[in-house]
Amino acid sequence: MPNPPTDKISQFKELLLKWNQKINLISKSSITQIDTVHIGDAVKGAEIIIKEGSFQEIYDLGSGNGIPGVVLACLMDKTAIICVESDQRKAAFLSTVAVSLGLKNLFVKNIRIEDINERKQRVYCARGLSSIKESLKLVESSSLPGSIFYHFKSSKWKEEMDLQCSTWNTQEIGEYALGDDAIPRVIVKSVML
Repeated sequence: MPNPPTDKISQFKELLLKWNQKINLISKSSITQIDTVHIGDAVKGAEIIIKEGSFQEIYDLGSGNGIPGVVLACLMDKTAIICVESDQRKAAFLSTVAVSLGLKNLFVKNIRIEDINERKQRVYCARGLSSIKESLKLVESSSLPGSIFYHFKSSKWKEEMDLQCSTWNTQEIGEYALGDDAIPRVIVKSVML
C-alpha cells in the first residue's frame, strides 16, 4: 500500500530541512515556522487548485525549495508536476526528493523559465517567484490562449498589478489563513485570453 500524502509531505519536510543546511532553500528565520509558512501555505493553496478540477500537468516555476510543486505532486498523484528550476543545486535537491519519496509524477527541468520553448496551452503555478505581472511576462511566449497561471500570494496581491494585463484575465479564486496573526493568503488565477 502506498504512503498517504501526509507521510510523503512529512518526509519532504525532513529532506528540506536537511538540504537547507547546505544550500539556502528557506530562510533561517522561517525554519521554526516551516509547518505554517511553507508547508501549510502549499497544502492550503493546493486544496484551492484541486477544487478547480483535474489537470494533466502543472509547471511549478522557480521551484527552488519544492514549494508548492512537491506538495502538489503528493496531493495530485494523477497529475504530472514539472518543477522548473535554473539553479543546478536546487534542481538536484528536487530530483532527490522525487526519488526519495517515490513521486513518479514529479519531474525536474533544470532550465530557465524563458527557455520553455514549445508554445502550447499550459497550467503554471508559482510561489515567491515574482510579481504577477512579471511572472506572466515570463511565460507569455510559451503559452497559448487558455493557459492558466496559479499565483500563491498575500491578500495584497492587487498592489502588484499596475494595469490589468491585456492578454491575461486575473482574479482571486480563494483565500486562506496560515495562523492567527498572519496576513491572509490567496490563490490568484490568470487565464490567457
